[in-house]
Amino acid sequence: MRSTDGIRRRAGHLVLSVLPMLVAACGDPQPAAKQGVSGAGISMMVLVRPADDPCGAAPATFALRDAAGVGWWMEGKRWCRAANGAQPAQAWVSDAADPRAKRLVIEGQRLSLLAPEVRLRPVADAPAPAPFARCGPDARSRVFAAENRLRDPGDLACGRTFAGPGFRLTTAGFAGTGSTMPALVTTPAKPAMGTIVYLFGGPYENLPAGLVARSTSNHLLAQWAGRAAIVIPAYLGIDRIRTGAGDATRARAEVDALLTALERRGPVCVIGFSLGGPIAAASVAGHPEARFLLAAPLATSPARFVARAIAQGRPLRPITLSSPAPDGQVLTLRSDKAYLDYFAGSENRDLAALLGPGRHPNLRVAYARGDIPVLRRDLAPVAPMLAADAIHELPAAIGHSIETPFGASAYRPLIDDFLADCLGSPD
Repeated sequence: MRSTDGIRRRAGHLVLSVLPMLVAACGDPQPAAKQGVSGAGISMMVLVRPADDPCGAAPATFALRDAAGVGWWMEGKRWCRAANGAQPAQAWVSDAADPRAKRLVIEGQRLSLLAPEVRLRPVADAPAPAPFARCGPDARSRVFAAENRLRDPGDLACGRTFAGPGFRLTTAGFAGTGSTMPALVTTPAKPAMGTIVYLFGGPYENLPAGLVARSTSNHLLAQWAGRAAIVIPAYLGIDRIRTGAGDATRARAEVDALLTALERRGPVCVIGFSLGGPIAAASVAGHPEARFLLAAPLATSPARFVARAIAQGRPLRPITLSSPAPDGQVLTLRSDKAYLDYFAGSENRDLAALLGPGRHPNLRVAYARGDIPVLRRDLAPVAPMLAADAIHELPAAIGHSIETPFGASAYRPLIDDFLADCLGSPD
């Protein structure tokens, strides 16, 4: 039976085709391969430490540049970074054993210097910290366990716990709106300075294999999990599960309930990436004590964003969704219909409309120039609502994702400044 509404049903199944631009623009590409060659050029990763000897004079031109636009070159066995303003030149040398080692990642002509992957080792299952509880056998928890993993399938099932440097990570659930929302929750060994809530992008984009392979996620674990609790909720639209048209509205409600519960424990700092931007935006006015950073957010309306993407001629690709209903029906929609179905009821609301009138001094926005979900003109109605320096534009070369090595390198200083301001100084 043919359907004209973008939904096809067959034998209790629906088949979903989603524009890959909806994934690329509001999700994350897979991390760069280690020690390999990609179609776009060399892609490699090497562990390096500060070299004992400085590099010589910088060349006239550079084959490699980092996210700050600073040139790099190789000199013998050393990786050299040119001086930049008050920052002196740097020299790095390969050394996987040094405790100061960082990951040097090269993708084509782009170079990124990142923290090493955080080591997480499985430990005995632990009770979830308040306000979370153990997630159960419901459909969302099952889908989360099936689609998300650190290393191996099933290792993020309900209650699974890992120990990291100065913190513990647990898979838990939050039942603030009736339906249990799965979440990854870290607990620092020392008293927490507050809570960092990281809202991933989407829709329907689950964590790739290897949480720490996501560069911004790994940075938060490496630099902040020992000081603050980190919560990564799988709000509706993250995993490949659909409860019905307008899941974005339900996602906003469960995220808002989570923030209300977390605020009782101290400062709350929300980072909303891509789709996480319009999900978080609806809570900004109602949580004036919380602080929000929207990174590469969907700032235009979903309907306008889809029109822009279609105008670029992006092709279609199929994605299969599950239903939480007892019959376990598999659901699918077609491309733009799937995206607009997720936002049904708010498909014409842009970031300014979601924020609502008035001033929002607790909000910052960062984006890369030319990123179609958040063009400069999309933020024109938002700018008067914010502080004078609350919007930061990055170069177009950064791209959309804050989870790629290059994107994470560009957003890292903005994220760290935001969290330092939000959490305050440690006692």
